Amino acid sequence: MSSSTIVQVALPTPLPRVFDYLALSPEAAVIGTRVRVPFGAQRLVGFITGLGASAPARTVLKSVLAHLDQEALLPEELWQSLHFAARYYHHSLGEVLASAVPTALKSGTALKLRGVPMFGLSSPAPLGEITDIRGTKQRALFEYLRQAERSDSELNQHLPGWRAACRALERKGLVQRWLASPLPVPKTAIQGPPLNGAQQAALDRINAVSGFSPFLLYGVTGSGKTEVYLQAAKATLARGLNVLVLVPEIGLTPQTLKRFAERLAVSQVVSHSQLSDTERAYGWQLARSGAARLVLGTRSAVFAPMQKLGLIIVDEEHDSSYKQLEGFRYHARDLALKRAQALDIPIILGSATPSFEMLKSVSEGRISCLRLETRAATQHLPEQAIVDLRTQSLDEGLAMRSIQAIRDTLLSGGQVLILRNRRGYAPQLSCHDCGHVESCRDCERPMTYHRGRGILQCHYCERTRKLPPHCPQCHSPALQALGIGTERVELALKRLFPEWPVYRVDRDSVSRKGEFEQALGRLADGKPAIMVGTQMLAKGHDLADIALVVVLGADDGLISQDFRAGERLAQLLIQVAGRAGRAARAGRVLIQSHQPEHPLLQAVISGDFDAVAALQMVERRHAELPPFAYAALLRADAVQLDALNHYLKAARKRLEENPFPGTVYGPLPAGIAKRAGRHRAQLVIMGQDRAALHRAIGPWISQLHAEKKPGNVHISLDIDPYDFS
Repeated sequence: MSSSTIVQVALPTPLPRVFDYLALSPEAAVIGTRVRVPFGAQRLVGFITGLGASAPARTVLKSVLAHLDQEALLPEELWQSLHFAARYYHHSLGEVLASAVPTALKSGTALKLRGVPMFGLSSPAPLGEITDIRGTKQRALFEYLRQAERSDSELNQHLPGWRAACRALERKGLVQRWLASPLPVPKTAIQGPPLNGAQQAALDRINAVSGFSPFLLYGVTGSGKTEVYLQAAKATLARGLNVLVLVPEIGLTPQTLKRFAERLAVSQVVSHSQLSDTERAYGWQLARSGAARLVLGTRSAVFAPMQKLGLIIVDEEHDSSYKQLEGFRYHARDLALKRAQALDIPIILGSATPSFEMLKSVSEGRISCLRLETRAATQHLPEQAIVDLRTQSLDEGLAMRSIQAIRDTLLSGGQVLILRNRRGYAPQLSCHDCGHVESCRDCERPMTYHRGRGILQCHYCERTRKLPPHCPQCHSPALQALGIGTERVELALKRLFPEWPVYRVDRDSVSRKGEFEQALGRLADGKPAIMVGTQMLAKGHDLADIALVVVLGADDGLISQDFRAGERLAQLLIQVAGRAGRAARAGRVLIQSHQPEHPLLQAVISGDFDAVAALQMVERRHAELPPFAYAALLRADAVQLDALNHYLKAARKRLEENPFPGTVYGPLPAGIAKRAGRHRAQLVIMGQDRAALHRAIGPWISQLHAEKKPGNVHISLDIDPYDFS
């Protein structure tokens, strides 16, 4: 069999290599298509990434079991961007490619195209300027499509035998095909409010550019960033191009989708993890076919295989939800930037509290900053104050001053939002007599007490057990709940304010599809009510009648081993404060703290995130921490701690044997040192030269993955880690 029928296949395994197989026929050996192949005792689905042998000649090669596609599954730009991602994150190409397609397609399901096939010109150039057209049928087809886009039925009727000519023009890049949407498209779009001066200036800058142009839309909460997104998307769609919108949380998706659907009369699909496999596969294929003009989704939507993409929008670009924390640990914002660069199109990154990485890029001139410094229309930023807990008595975490402010707000007809970023009734259950703390046997961390369900739950491995009747160590019945969670605050609020409704929003109360949207809808009538919840409530929700926000437990973020803790706390506080006073009613924010003079809190209540960033970035620069240095983590876990540390010491020694442009720290215990029965530790790798760091890490991690691990050690590499726990 000729070498032309040998295909290189990337498989979803951690091994950083491709595998050689024999194609069933030369015609089927198409790069970018899926194949099913034997792999040991398994049958795996992978992608053909090359032709010809990738390894030295062998006597026997296994054959492909089935070719699953006739043409490449992913657009060329996305295909190349995923190859870049595999190199940048030093991750298996097979696993990266598998991450970009829905579960149904990973398992080998056939691609089913739906919608009306449409054809049009890739370029509007007149026929006389095109020299690469051969034959009467090609010229007739080009001229017919120059007049208007056509469906396959129109072409069948007016130009019999057009398909061969069409394929020839497609190969030359002169004609493109897509599917008209089978989705319902609104007949008319709602007219939006007029833009203020700052919004219009930002929109004009965006609409004036051509090619790759990254913008940071830096606007205070309520400044109308979404309106700028909508107007920019409208202009892009009017040019016949499509739009990709990323949001950080599933809970934001329905609200944002509704606004885009009302304002833009185009076909839209949504993508997030709460959809079924079938729903996700269907939406993915609509994006691939061109039937979907706008795709809106969470982190994984960055892989949408869209046709004619003309604009990418990343809302709340600072949000940690854009960072994948397991498996292929990509950052969706950074991959969106890479895709925009590869496509040579604009990208808008919006936030009221930008990530320090983006602020540094602005200062270096690599990203243009568009400022919205006041709220839209006549809204004013809320009044903010710190409640000094050193002089206050507390009722289940609520200071008397806060309780009075809640009562005054409700009596005046306003709504109240209480932020406590810890779910459950109490973070731990302890014995008053002997001090024993109920802990997870697999993670060795205190288990959270959930009073409503009568259980203890580990929030690291999700193990649960029933509430014990007495202390398992001394058998005393004097078990006490220590600390405050959202469930405990909810019960206290219901006791203190029995005449008003109290709603709780956290992962326990809104775990099923649609529950989060329903919970927020309870405030839509504008009647006085209290909503208590975790950071889920802080992210971009437009709750028009919130007049008071009270933040509990702000000090937790001031005492942390994580160097990003101050940045995260400031972002959370400013974001949740932004929920207040978004309509006619004035807003007020109270932040409870035992450290009221802390510089970070003082900067936050001033409403000046630039001051927060300046304060934190001075510390980062002196400590040579991101964004003024580049980081990677080699994470490892094992059942035996000695085997884990021995492995990491050997791995560190191997990295440092060659000239290394940085510093390695460790082995260090992870922030969560044990999880699900396995000890966890890591090497922290820091350097000032990103390219040199990657050159050193590449061959090193490839060797580590290729070798057998002693002691059942599992490893993973995290480039640009967001979370060091």
